[in-house]
Amino acid sequence: MKRTVFALFVLAIGLGLVPAPVPADDGGMVTGTMGIRTEDGQVAHGDFVRVLLVTRETLGLMPTDDLPESGFERTGAINSLHSDFYIKIQQQLSDPDFVANSTLTMEDGSFLFRDVPAGAYFIVVTFPSTIDGSKVAWQVPVTVMSGEPVTTVALTEDNILFPVHRR
Repeated sequence: MKRTVFALFVLAIGLGLVPAPVPADDGGMVTGTMGIRTEDGQVAHGDFVRVLLVTRETLGLMPTDDLPESGFERTGAINSLHSDFYIKIQQQLSDPDFVANSTLTMEDGSFLFRDVPAGAYFIVVTFPSTIDGSKVAWQVPVTVMSGEPVTTVALTEDNILFPVHRR
């Protein structure tokens, strides 16, 4: 019931039917959804996945342009990409200025960060997160603007960091 009310509230705010509260620091909320299309075209939601709102991009990621087409080499390369990203994020977690906020997605893949000061951030999801048996990782920029109480982001296969490896 709470998830349905939350989803309707976020939808009403997005459609402009309900004014969103603006915190005193002139920041806002970051709302989002997480999901990938399955082979049959349905959307599998990322439920109960850890989502971080971080203050800077993680640089030095391996390129994905030269991945092998298929086979064990492709699987190994994708696993290496995920591991490298995970290690780089873990190394930054000791910096108290890196993580602005952290939350878990709901069953429907939605998430919310409240009282976010205006500024530039990145939404990060990393290993060991999986959706429908596939490893997923995101690092998506998001900007919270003064006077814009809600910023919405969709984490999909269109902005995923590494190709989805189907089992």
